[in-house]
Amino acid sequence: MTSSKPEVRYRDIRGNIAKIKTYLALGGGLERVLVDQGVAYDAIRMCFLEISEAAIKLGALAEMHEPQIPWSAIRGFGNHLRHAYDEMDLNVVERAVADLDRLDGACERGIARLERENHLQP
Repeated sequence: MTSSKPEVRYRDIRGNIAKIKTYLALGGGLERVLVDQGVAYDAIRMCFLEISEAAIKLGALAEMHEPQIPWSAIRGFGNHLRHAYDEMDLNVVERAVADLDRLDGACERGIARLERENHLQP
């Protein structure tokens, strides 16, 4: 099922990406955050949960707009964070952080597309 508010979902993802970048900066960078696994690490994991949930709510629309983004992996990452928290592979978090700019760009394009489509509708 696709969200009735896809623009909001894209904005939610972008907002959480911005928060992750802030938490990484405040935490001393990715390597330190992963080693310390303190407050910044917990905050980043929560942001990834929200990104995953927004991707779930976007549904198939996300794939239609940006097929090069691994949306199913983004959705599945939330399950991994919830259910395998005690077996967290830090390389997975590192790879997810490395893909944030690409995801942010995709969401920015998705918002622009939706705004154009909404502007064309009477």
